[in-house]
Amino acid sequence: SKANHSTITDCSSHISDRFFLGGALTMRGFEYKGVGPRSHESDVGASSSGGDSLGGDMTWQFGANLAFPLPSGLLNAAGIKGQLFLNAGNLTEWGASMRTVCRGARVSVGTGLMLPTP
Repeated sequence: SKANHSTITDCSSHISDRFFLGGALTMRGFEYKGVGPRSHESDVGASSSGGDSLGGDMTWQFGANLAFPLPSGLLNAAGIKGQLFLNAGNLTEWGASMRTVCRGARVSVGTGLMLPTP
């Protein structure tokens, strides 16, 4: 699990200093930067139908995997395994209560294949 935070200040953070969640490397089951607050569709310059990802000043995320052998001798010989996974996390602004941080958590559960890489 990871917990990160940007510098504590009394002013708004720049978009380049914010944290983002979503995608294969942070939270599987969500689009890239798909977790967290978004701009309104009506905002000028919004690039997607759901608005642009705004990120957060604080983030937490948790991940767990359970790998298991597959029932095929050929797949096992190739080093391919199955997996079950759980990912959870959230983004928030400074000053948000712990209740808000936990209540807004996003969770994904799924299955996958693990391929050996050199």
